[in-house]
Amino acid sequence: MSVDHQVIPSSFTSISCVKYNAFWEEVKVENKLVESEVIIDLYITATHQWLAPDDPPLVLGQVQTLAPTFVSATKFSADLLLKPDMVQDLGLNSVLKPLIDRNEISEDQLHNVGRHISSICSEVGTIIKSQKPKETIVSILIEVAHTEWCDVHEYFNATYEHKLVPAAPSSVEALKTMKCDEENLKDPCTVCREEFMIGEDIALMPCLHVFHKDCIGQWLKTTNTCPICRFSMPT
Repeated sequence: MSVDHQVIPSSFTSISCVKYNAFWEEVKVENKLVESEVIIDLYITATHQWLAPDDPPLVLGQVQTLAPTFVSATKFSADLLLKPDMVQDLGLNSVLKPLIDRNEISEDQLHNVGRHISSICSEVGTIIKSQKPKETIVSILIEVAHTEWCDVHEYFNATYEHKLVPAAPSSVEALKTMKCDEENLKDPCTVCREEFMIGEDIALMPCLHVFHKDCIGQWLKTTNTCPICRFSMPT
């Protein structure tokens, strides 16, 4: 089922806290008058991706436009982690605000990131309260994804010199298929960018690259090349 071009924007920007790590020293605070300290390190990364409207959307290309970059470090008392308005109290909004103009982030998206950071800090704060480490470092990676919708043929014709030619239906039907097991869980499907799940139907290309069966089937209706290495299937 195709997605109606009229109901989606030509491009949009999403922002999220993709992951975080928390490290603390083994030394604990024994004196009740001494508070645990926390350092929050903020990093940002940005990508630009091109999607073809489909169900699920096809990832035509993806480029990292900004490698993980350090934004700021803030040191404070661990008690602040459990405060609902800790992001505002620590002045993190003023640190993140310049990212709006630089990365086309809306005020609503910035507020959403603040909620993510508060949730992360609350989770870490609960652990710190019981462990009472002397110092904790929390590293948070914020990801900004710029997405552009485009036509499959226009994208590939502009990117590659050759015109798109679909793979022969017989060669698609001849692909080796199997149920996903633990060996196939290392990397996501390159077409839809979603993780494989044990028991799902997957297909193996002659070049030995693995995809969701439906994803690669849909892909090969448009072009006869592997999404990863450009191995050519019969036409």
